[in-house]
This record gives sequence, C-alpha cells and structure tokens, in this order.
Amino acid sequence: MSKNKLSSSDLAVLEHLSDTPQTISQRDLARRSGLSVGMINAILKKLVHIGYVKTSNLNRRSIQYLLTPQGFAEKARKSYRYILRTVEQYRVIKLHFIDMLDTLSAEGVTDFYLHGEGELADLIEMFCSDGGYGVVRKGMPVHGATGAVVLNAAESPVKNSSVKVINLAEVFANGKTPTNGGSGT
Repeated sequence: MSKNKLSSSDLAVLEHLSDTPQTISQRDLARRSGLSVGMINAILKKLVHIGYVKTSNLNRRSIQYLLTPQGFAEKARKSYRYILRTVEQYRVIKLHFIDMLDTLSAEGVTDFYLHGEGELADLIEMFCSDGGYGVVRKGMPVHGATGAVVLNAAESPVKNSSVKVINLAEVFANGKTPTNGGSGT
C-alpha cells in the first residue's frame, strides 16, 4: 500500500493531467506545477507504474499522458476528502465563533462592528445573522461607544483603546479569544 501512497506533488500532476484536455509536455507540467522536469518525469513513471496514468506515443518525440479510470478515481477521492475537511473546518469555526458571540452577549455586548472585507468577513456576517445576533454594522464604532465589540476580519490587527477588539485571524489561528484593552475589556 505504501508504494501507492501519493504525495502532494503526485496529486498535483494528476490534477494537471485531468484538467488538460489536450496533450501536455513534461515541461508544461513542470511549469504549471512548479516542479522540475526531472521530478515530473519521475512522478509520471510512478503514476504509470501504479496504473493511474497511461501513455500513448503520438510520434517519435511526443508522448500523450492520459488518466486511467483508477487515476480519475484517485483524483475524485482526493477531492472528496478535501470537501469533507473543508466542511468540518467550517463547522468548527462556526461553533467556536457562535460560542464566542454567546459569551460576549452574556457579558452585555449589544453592538457588533465588522472591520475588514473578504471571505472571512462574509462568513462572520453570515454567522451573526444565522445566530440571531442581528445585523452587524460595518466599520468602526464612534469613539466612546459602550457595549460594542469590533470583530476584525482584516489581515492586520486593529488597536482601539475605546472598545474591545477581537482580531479574528488570531482567534481562528490559535483557538483563543484575544482582545486588546479598552473600555469594553
């Protein structure tokens, strides 16, 4: 079984072969995957040997690489495992975030402000509305706002001395709820 275990490089080559309807050279595979041509050659030999890829001579100098049904099945298994991991990560993040919002609400926080844009901000907005926390205001609160928390979804930390700030990148990276000082802490 261990000889058939595929590395991330092996899987990347399978992915590129399945995404390319036309003939692709080893040099093009190397360019797309970021691997050397020698590494591509070794990976293709391995994939042919274990039955995930077959070759077809187009002429004396060109070889066509085709995924076998086993190769497509392995690619599908990889995609399925990726989807399962992603869904589980989403569930864990949502549970952690909702728990954090419940704790903040119990502490008397009444206003949530969302700072930042992108996928994390979109998720946070969705979690808040799903959890019944109401509409999250965008941006930063006015100076002196009480009962407010800034949920920072931006990449860089936000420092604000007047309200509690939760830098979400830190929360999800280490599972803790770090906050900076201020009147809300």
